[in-house]
Amino acid sequence: MPRREELPKLLGVVLYKSPKLLLKVSWRYLKVKKQAQRAEKAFRQQLEDGGMDPEAAARLAEKYGSTASLRQMIKEAGVPGQVMNLFGKR
Repeated sequence: MPRREELPKLLGVVLYKSPKLLLKVSWRYLKVKKQAQRAEKAFRQQLEDGGMDPEAAARLAEKYGSTASLRQMIKEAGVPGQVMNLFGKR
């Protein structure tokens, strides 16, 4: 725990670095999300080409693509359910 005198300096560094860090993390997430969407589409197409029912293929591909869901990532990180309610469904 930093000393009380160091807190303003620490807070300044955090405030200075956080926008750039947030932008980098957001950009990476969007790239992963886009790749997952492409993979989901290709996966669904392969399932349908293999003879699977289109509805079942769509459900399975949706589950496959949900791995890039921010909500799913937060759940897997172990964030409590009460915090998850802040981001959506109640």
